[in-house]
Amino acid sequence: MAAAGVVVLLHMGEDYFAPCAARAIPRQLARVLDTVDGLRVIAAHASGCKRGQEVVDCLAGHPRVWLDGAYCAGALYDEMRQRLFAAHGYERVLRGSDIPWVS
Repeated sequence: MAAAGVVVLLHMGEDYFAPCAARAIPRQLARVLDTVDGLRVIAAHASGCKRGQEVVDCLAGHPRVWLDGAYCAGALYDEMRQRLFAAHGYERVLRGSDIPWVS
């Protein structure tokens, strides 16, 4: 996908319906990006709504990552969301709704 120039959308963070399952978290994505040259990713749910500090530490400002803010309003506190999006760069933040789970 990287070689073809395809932008990959990844569902990130905890699965709210199976809380023990965190199959795609920021530090894992950072390792993938270090391994796969040229891979461009949209990280859904700001790369894990409950992992704001980890996103700041591992992904903020990464030039090949866009953060999708879907579902974050109720799961990521305003202060952390603002800090995260400012650290990453607002021009690399996408809006999403995640309807019907949140309005």
